[in-house]
Amino acid sequence: MKAANKASGKLASNNIFEDLGFEDPDTELLKADLILAISEKVRDEGITQTVEILNSTVR
Repeated sequence: MKAANKASGKLASNNIFEDLGFEDPDTELLKADLILAISEKVRDEGITQTVEILNSTVR
């Protein structure tokens, strides 16, 4: 279901990049989701160095 945007009277999609008029909103949303997933993994694992992430996924 789309939510009403009270300021403009337009319906908002589930993709902010689409709402903002990005050329390829699905790709932008995918990249944002990937960054979020990586950030959560880093936070949850207490990882402080990128090398640690690579070592933990190679094993």
